[in-house]
Amino acid sequence: MGVFVFLPLVLPLTAWPIARLAEQHLHPRTAT
Repeated sequence: MGVFVFLPLVLPLTAWPIARLAEQHLHPRTAT
């Protein structure tokens, strides 16, 4: 049950670095 309470806190922390990596892979030249 605690997992459902913890998910909202973990998702932003995991989604942010993934989005950052996606930006670097999609735009490697603009991301200096």
